[in-house]
Amino acid sequence: MRHFLRKHIVCLLIFCLGASAQAGMKEVEQALSKADYKVAFAECEPLAMQGDRDAQYFLGTLYANGYGTARNTDMSFYWHRKAAEQGHDKAQNVLGGYYRQGIGVEKDERQAAEWFRKSADQGNERSMVSLGLFYRDGKGVARDPARAYELFSKAAEKGQMHAQLFLGGLYHDGLGVEKDRMQAAVWMLRAAEQGLAAAQFSVGILYFVGEGVQQDHAQALKWLILAERGGFKLASEQRSKVEASMAPDRIREARVLADAFKAKREPI
Repeated sequence: MRHFLRKHIVCLLIFCLGASAQAGMKEVEQALSKADYKVAFAECEPLAMQGDRDAQYFLGTLYANGYGTARNTDMSFYWHRKAAEQGHDKAQNVLGGYYRQGIGVEKDERQAAEWFRKSADQGNERSMVSLGLFYRDGKGVARDPARAYELFSKAAEKGQMHAQLFLGGLYHDGLGVEKDRMQAAVWMLRAAEQGLAAAQFSVGILYFVGEGVQQDHAQALKWLILAERGGFKLASEQRSKVEASMAPDRIREARVLADAFKAKREPI
């Protein structure tokens, strides 16, 4: 798992830097491709100090993860803020998260909301989700479910699975939009099919009670099994309850369906 996460972070950083990187960033990319983080750090730091916003974002990420240098949340905050102030949408999203959680800075939900807004205005789907949650719950901003609905809708249409789940929740509860259990099921299912365990749990419940979908205990069990495999804590108990109501052949059917499942990530 650790090797997978490291490889994923490296690929993400190269992708983020590739389009606008100056000539000096080529050495950084080469070091990243070899997982030589010390060289990447050494090459990137002077570029960040010269004001390259991509290098600043990258340097902040290295500090956050302890790659090529000691992990340092204060320095991570510093460099992400430098990049964010230059309009780097991913850095703005990270900065919003730092203010929300109090990482490298005192917790400040209003500041978090402001940075999420700047990032969301540039089309960053992650920030749309975070800002949407703020509007839904009234954190850092005045509570406005209708605004949350707008933000979740934009990100969900682009394939952001968390936005799809939260949009389904708004339809389910009638927050910011007219209650529509069928639409709730549609959006939750899209998120579940992308492999989001929380959405798989929700879809499992919908199939079990027949809410927004035709009742189907085999489908319910399938999604609850997948949610449990994905680490969703409540899934195990609910799976046991569903299995207790089913015949053995239907349980076997559900397990076959779960084993055949492959997540289908939507392009973002």
